[in-house]
Amino acid sequence: MRRGKKYSEQEPLTPDEILSRMERFCAWQERAPAEVYKKLNELGAAGETAGMILGILRDDGYFDEQRFASTYARGKLRMNNWGKIKIRLALRAKGISPEVISQALSNLDETEYLEILGAVIRKKKASCKDSADSRHKTVEAALRMGFEPELVFSEVKNQFA
Repeated sequence: MRRGKKYSEQEPLTPDEILSRMERFCAWQERAPAEVYKKLNELGAAGETAGMILGILRDDGYFDEQRFASTYARGKLRMNNWGKIKIRLALRAKGISPEVISQALSNLDETEYLEILGAVIRKKKASCKDSADSRHKTVEAALRMGFEPELVFSEVKNQFA
């Protein structure tokens, strides 16, 4: 492995070396197609070579847009407590197509989604218990997390009743 110099200062990598590095890069975690393409450019692959390597990686299952979007959506919901709005915006920023985003969001478990929303609201409600505007702060916090307004208002109404 070449170390110590930037990719641009090193001697060019062969297509086989680029493919090997890209296989490791994609195997490490799920990647968006835009991330894979960006990494290919960083390694010095362009044009026909980049297209060939992308095709090989896609055919061998190293990356898949739908799989990435579904994994990303589940992870952000479970680990970061993000709502569908925030997940949609993040996936759009990663260059995922709207159809794939819609499919990934529809695959989220609705029961789990509502449980997480409830937990977010309970946590915020508990943290500002003595505040006169705790209801307002709770709504704002859930909306910032990317949950849909109608779900937030309904859940806050239930929690504060």
